[in-house]
Amino acid sequence: MKALRVLAVALGVLMLCATTSMAQNVLLMTDDVAAADVDSYRTALTAAGVAWSERIMTAGAPFPTAGELAPYMVLIWADEGTLAPGDAQCQIVADWLQLGGRRLFATSVDFVWDLQNGTAGAGEHNLYLLLGAPYVGDYAGIGITSLTGVASDPVGGSWSVTPMTIAGTADSNGDYLDEAACAEGLLYGAGGTGSNRAALCHYDPGTYRTVVLGINFHNGISNQADRNQLMTNVMAFFVPLPVELQGLSIE
Repeated sequence: MKALRVLAVALGVLMLCATTSMAQNVLLMTDDVAAADVDSYRTALTAAGVAWSERIMTAGAPFPTAGELAPYMVLIWADEGTLAPGDAQCQIVADWLQLGGRRLFATSVDFVWDLQNGTAGAGEHNLYLLLGAPYVGDYAGIGITSLTGVASDPVGGSWSVTPMTIAGTADSNGDYLDEAACAEGLLYGAGGTGSNRAALCHYDPGTYRTVVLGINFHNGISNQADRNQLMTNVMAFFVPLPVELQGLSIE
């Protein structure tokens, strides 16, 4: 089954490449993530059978311009904590997301808190409104050491029987979301203010798709096997293209 899922993801990413002649349509963008922790994403993307480009802002790379981001169909945006990019940069991502067919995977302990706290009508809050990840609170609790998957959920269902182990540190003491108002995939376990609230929500309004993880993927999740599976599930959720992008020839 795992081999079939990886094959499906690889075929789906090949379909994404139909929109341009670029060899890679997935951009991994990290900010303040240690070099060793970036490897967690590389390993997971490789396990999912995905080719990607990188924008490692910790190493001095600037935030992508609208023109630089436009060719990509999938953006994986990871931050160690509070976002450094502000309204102008978040508006670039908000506009990109609405180009049609785009997919965003955002992961950080403070991502949703930061965006929802932005000024109404400005870039950070505009992006928050597109995520489909309704904020409830931050600091879910360092006493929480597991995330439980929602049965049959396409992203989190893999952990509905055996929960995912998380660090129980500042790296997993993240934002918690309204499980009743989003398509929740993972719920915080016992031990904190965020218990039984959503740690992961995914959203499909029809023209784009998002997955938001309220903890750090790279060090909030305790083991690489779970990271690999989650990335594979996210990419599988991202695979279907909107009707207007289907049937194009692959170059």
